[in-house]
Amino acid sequence: MKCSIQSLGKDYKLKKYYHGLDGLRAFAIISVILYHLLPNVFRGGFLGVPLFFAISGFLIVSPLVTEKFETGKLDFKKFYLKRLKRIYPSLIIMVLVVGIVGFGFYGDKDYLKESLSVLLGVNNYWQLSNQVSYFDQFKDVRLLKHLWSLSVELQFYLLIPFFINWLIVGKRYSIMKLKELFVLL
Repeated sequence: MKCSIQSLGKDYKLKKYYHGLDGLRAFAIISVILYHLLPNVFRGGFLGVPLFFAISGFLIVSPLVTEKFETGKLDFKKFYLKRLKRIYPSLIIMVLVVGIVGFGFYGDKDYLKESLSVLLGVNNYWQLSNQVSYFDQFKDVRLLKHLWSLSVELQFYLLIPFFINWLIVGKRYSIMKLKELFVLL
């Protein structure tokens, strides 16, 4: 699945798999794990999260751009079903299992609300509205605290196909649309 993109006189090739990203993904994951294990030693380890977001964003956008150039349109239903099938089965099982632990051992009263926010992809906003601090890890027991990042990704998945569809017109990027977007921002 390769396509050619003409942009500003250059020809770009998009690939299906990028081997070079494996090392960056591993670095991002290991830095976050080390940050959680030894926060005083690996103070900047949380920076693996935005690195992982950037990699994930690139890996989601590339096939969308390819599809738009090759077919002239995006199959929104196929895109969203693929994301749902990939994320939600394991997420639902994890929320149920952690819920048993949450009620059984901790008596977490907010777990149902928090788990609903996770399943709806708005946990990051739920945490903000409930003043849950990610960096106060031992202040209160929030078993789903780390799922704020999944909510950010789900929100990205929800919006990015529309953005790609709007941005790419015919067989080229619309530079004028990008300029309009940056003027609005």
